[in-house]
Amino acid sequence: MPESAQDTQSCVLETGDAFFPLKWARRLRDLIPGITEVVTLDGARMHFPDYRAGELLAPLLTHWARHPD
Repeated sequence: MPESAQDTQSCVLETGDAFFPLKWARRLRDLIPGITEVVTLDGARMHFPDYRAGELLAPLLTHWARHPD
């Protein structure tokens, strides 16, 4: 959980995961204060940062640029 309402987070979801549908990422966004967006990686599966790190890097850098503190 964020330490305060001012903390911001992004939720990155791999859409190839049969056990975690997109609706749950939206639910997390609605329940966790500070989540500002849901980013999807089409067809990615569990452990996607290991094999699709480049696709995670772009939304991560965008998030950091929008929220530098």
